[in-house]
Parts: sequence; C-alpha cells; structure tokens
Amino acid sequence: MLPFHAILTDRLELRRFSRNDLSAFQEYRRDPELSKYQGWEPTADEDALAFLIEQSDQILGPDGQWLQIAVTCIKSKRLIGDFGLCVRDSRRGIAEMGFTISRTIQRQGYATEAAAAILVALFGTNMIYLVTATTDERNRASISLLLRLGFELAKTQTAVFRGELCTEHTFEVSATQWYQLR
Repeated sequence: MLPFHAILTDRLELRRFSRNDLSAFQEYRRDPELSKYQGWEPTADEDALAFLIEQSDQILGPDGQWLQIAVTCIKSKRLIGDFGLCVRDSRRGIAEMGFTISRTIQRQGYATEAAAAILVALFGTNMIYLVTATTDERNRASISLLLRLGFELAKTQTAVFRGELCTEHTFEVSATQWYQLR
C-alpha cells in the first residue's frame, strides 16, 4: 500500500476528491466526446457523489484497486480532471495510470504537468519501478501525451471495448528511463 499526499505543481494541485467537486466532475464526465475512450461512463449525480466520497479516503493498493486523484487549477480552484492510479503488481513494482482532463482546458499542458508530477511521486516511493498506460489506438491525444512523457509502446492487442472491436496500445516507462530523460 502506498500513501497519497496532495501534490502541488506550478499551476495544479493534485488532491483527494471532495463533495464540492460534484458539479465540475459531472460537467466533464458527462461529455460524450471525452468519455469515448474511457473505462467509465457518465453516471447519475447520486452515484457520482458516492464515488467521490469513496475516493476521498481510498488508498493506493492493494493490487488491482484504483485510486482517482482530483486535478485542480490552483488559480481558479476549479476541478479540471482526474487521474486514476492502480498498483498492478506490488511485488514487481508495477503501477498503471489513466487520465481525464476536461476538453474545455485541453492543449494547455495541464495533463503533461499532472502526469509528470504523478510519475515523480510514484517513482519517489522506491516501491514503483514501472508505470503503464493503455489507450485506444484512435486516441491520438493520449498517445501524444504518453510519448512526450517518455513512455514507449510495449504491446498492441485487439480488445473488445463497449461491445466494439478495437486496438489497444499499452505504453510503459521505467523509473530509470524517467530519470534519464530528466
């Protein structure tokens, strides 16, 4: 099990969710274009609030359990997205991450800034040595982000997602690669 503490960057705070995040959370999570390649689907307010409350004290670990981290803009104090973290194999030090940033503020470097901070935090635990991320091959923005961060394509496979056949790419970056790039 890994602890999670709030992370501050130049423009962002990565923190636990709170009840006050519901409106902004629902705003971007109900965007059909944004959810197209995500593992989640829009939900009713009651279910979303229960999820936010559950995530507010969720731990990172045990293996296979996801923790969602709120991404907020320091200047506006507004929730702009979230990152999912999951320890896949604690014995081998493997974690997975996923990300969602509101389309209204994309292409401003927020996802890159948040992901870099999360990688520093994960690798800084000395318990995680490899981080993976899986995306649909059509999700060009996510692929570009992962490549900018130094992730490399590890495998490609055919999958069924939401009832449709698709091609998924799994990318990975090791702690050694990450620190060499910095």
